[in-house]
Amino acid sequence: MGIGTGLLQSWVIRKVTHNALPWFWSSAVGLGIPFLVADISNVAGWGIEYSLSIFVALGGVLAGALQAFILQSHFRKAWLLVVASVSGWALAGGGALLAEHISRTNSLRGIMGALVYLSIAAAGGLILGSITGLCLAWMASTQARDPQSP
Repeated sequence: MGIGTGLLQSWVIRKVTHNALPWFWSSAVGLGIPFLVADISNVAGWGIEYSLSIFVALGGVLAGALQAFILQSHFRKAWLLVVASVSGWALAGGGALLAEHISRTNSLRGIMGALVYLSIAAAGGLILGSITGLCLAWMASTQARDPQSP
């Protein structure tokens, strides 16, 4: 998820930062670290319980913090991206949990079940993109740093 999101967002953010690669990696690494920690924990026998919603929210914090760091020289309130990122990723993760729940209950089967599952999963991406995109658009229109300021 982090790689796909980072790739798509980096196409847009390169207009602001002029270098999309750090943005891409902040998304990929930020989202991946909580899941990597869980996997290492299980291999090491530490027993951290797997929770998609918690790990996605933690990944949203990490990705948002890394991205806010990238944007701090461009926007005065870049830290707001952390809030938007956590909110967007948590809601997207919630959508994934809902889709997973529907598929496990077998309440919808066949093509209709697959379409509902895919629609819910895609809606998570739209929600994430909308929340972070609106935050970035707001910052771009109201919070741009004066090029002459430190």
